[in-house]
Amino acid sequence: MLRYGAEAFELATRSNATAQIAWSHHYSGAALRMLGRLDEAIASASRAAEMFLTMGDTDSYVQSLANIGNCPRDQGRYAEALRQFRRLRALIDDESAGMTPNIAAHSRPVALIRIGECLAHLGHRTEAVSTLGEAIGLLDELQVANFWLAEALEELAALLAQEGRTGESRRTYARAAEVFEAIGDTRPGRPSRPGISSPPTTA
Repeated sequence: MLRYGAEAFELATRSNATAQIAWSHHYSGAALRMLGRLDEAIASASRAAEMFLTMGDTDSYVQSLANIGNCPRDQGRYAEALRQFRRLRALIDDESAGMTPNIAAHSRPVALIRIGECLAHLGHRTEAVSTLGEAIGLLDELQVANFWLAEALEELAALLAQEGRTGESRRTYARAAEVFEAIGDTRPGRPSRPGISSPPTTA
């Protein structure tokens, strides 16, 4: 992915294709994050964000900001990630920012899930439960059954268990299992992003 991103950047630079240059930075940043090269990933995603912002492409700008926030989150730097995701949510909620309404509607619950996850890791469980519940409600309104919904339900269930709300936790775990099955993700011990119910990645 990183190699193809570099090739795309070279071709786009030759053609002076600004949007394609920005996207090559974006995807290179995603690849660098997968490789654990987080400082480089932040730099690449930041270049993409600057270019998208200059072009007035708020939808893509939001995606790059999310990539930037994911890097400190991957390192367990949840306070820093929380600040980034809260800024991201504020941008999504700003109707004057120019986001496509449908993209904003689908981006908002994802930002809330990230915020809830960070809050939980920072020990703010009550606020995390409320935030994840809000995200799940928005996804239900959109009538989507995807990985984000399943993950949010699974993380909420773990928090409810920690709060001693056993019955709610069991029901939420059961619904998470139904969503994972509906999207065909039934692998035991499936790999996922570091969540509330799993230890944070610090490397």
